[in-house]
Amino acid sequence: QTTAQCSGPCPAGRRCSGATVVPQICSAGTYCGVGSASETPCPTGTFSEVAGLADVSLCAPCDKGHWCFGGAKVACPVGTYNADTSGGSPISCRSCPEASATAAPAATSVGECVCEKLYFDRRLGSNQSTGPACVECPLGANCTDAGTTARTLHLQPGYWRPHENSGNLYRCPDASASPSACGGGVGDPCRDSLRGPYCRVCVDPSHFFDESASE
Repeated sequence: QTTAQCSGPCPAGRRCSGATVVPQICSAGTYCGVGSASETPCPTGTFSEVAGLADVSLCAPCDKGHWCFGGAKVACPVGTYNADTSGGSPISCRSCPEASATAAPAATSVGECVCEKLYFDRRLGSNQSTGPACVECPLGANCTDAGTTARTLHLQPGYWRPHENSGNLYRCPDASASPSACGGGVGDPCRDSLRGPYCRVCVDPSHFFDESASE
């Protein structure tokens, strides 16, 4: 710019295209150095939600749970996650293990993946680095809620399991009785005052299990 009417090069964070009278602020997701005629998108894997950036160094690394392209940030969809920053494409979002999904978009860890309905997580622990190991709900249990685990497995009346983390269910001998000694539910499947295999041992040692009472 050489005439007396020109005040100098276009300022940083603004663009001056053509015969500019008033420099225009650069859009969010872009940057404009001094003398820019047009805005430049932030590099792949970075973004900005602020307008008027003056330098590429002000573009921020893409957040976990997202991928960034053209200066915009996109959340990983439900059923995927991204544990790393600076993701630059949809493949940065990894799929949850089989038969599992996240409850919301933008998940940042495989630990946010939970088993879908009709499945349960058979792991005894909750190793956040591997994600759930989902298997079909066994006969005698209800897995109507997403996120069911071995510990929260809901047994139907008439079924028993050796311990609260077991996915192995057994039909009780009096399963057809009403009520069955095996009351079902989460945790201890035995009715009050009963315990042991198939809930046939009385908690009070002075009592005995009357098999005929549940037939």
